[in-house]
Amino acid sequence: MQRYTYRAYGLTIQSEVEIPAFLQGTGPAQVQLRVNPTGQSALALPKGLASQPIVIQRSPSHTLWIHIQNVGCLRIQSGHLIDIFPEPEVSPRLLGMTVAGMGMSALLYQRGVLVLHGSAVKVGNQAVLFVGQSGAGKSSVALALHQAGYSILTDDLAAIETHGGPPTLLPAFPQMRLTQASAQAFQLDWPRLQDLSPLPKRGFQFTSSFCADPLPLTRIYLLQRSQDDITLQQLGGAESIMALLPHAEAMMLFSANRQAPLQACSQLIQRVPLTLLSRPWDWQAWPHLLLQLQQDWARGTTSPHRCREES
Repeated sequence: MQRYTYRAYGLTIQSEVEIPAFLQGTGPAQVQLRVNPTGQSALALPKGLASQPIVIQRSPSHTLWIHIQNVGCLRIQSGHLIDIFPEPEVSPRLLGMTVAGMGMSALLYQRGVLVLHGSAVKVGNQAVLFVGQSGAGKSSVALALHQAGYSILTDDLAAIETHGGPPTLLPAFPQMRLTQASAQAFQLDWPRLQDLSPLPKRGFQFTSSFCADPLPLTRIYLLQRSQDDITLQQLGGAESIMALLPHAEAMMLFSANRQAPLQACSQLIQRVPLTLLSRPWDWQAWPHLLLQLQQDWARGTTSPHRCREES
């Protein structure tokens, strides 16, 4: 079986599944992705759960089993191994997308990394993260900053290392998931973007302006739609913790400790400020939004200067 070596989330990954969005890697692997390992089989689903789209089972041996309907089963062990048991008819593309998303999210959780649903860019020598509900415009804001000359660190999954120093954002891979409206607003050719079905989005693979280095996380913005002008309001205390908590979906899914996501968000908020960014859903407002962000960065500790492009 063909093997690939990739680099994503600060890890070197040896994979038996092709994941075109990942960067090519070199050197000894820290993570193994195996397909149908010899002499092993997927854990059977309990009766009555076969019709569920996603079923997660935990074992005492620090192992997660994730059953995804029409895709297959993933077994994630100790933060360094994903065994993949695919359904016979699943396409290689969908299998790779599932491993890159759900599989890596679970593996990062096992490694003690906080995973938030968001997009991040490099500003100066620091990372700025945008979180928000589905449709809030996380990828659109990141794309606007990308076109303004800022490097992307991640889109969709934001992996944050919180142990042994300041919170650090781990770079993912150079692909963004865009709706047709977002792609067309930024003059991207929708039919030429990568098919990500069954997702209603397409992949924008960019060859420059990707930062592959971990960076300290210094600012988090919570995106919210507004009918009025762009406003920024820094949140504090319990309000900021509860605002961030819904975006720690991975820990909510995978942790048996229901207090763990709350504790992780609380610890992060103590070290990184959270700002509520309200903005109208108007493509013509992007230049004004960029100006507001740059002014906000200038008022704080985050440098407002553009970063150099990295391929």
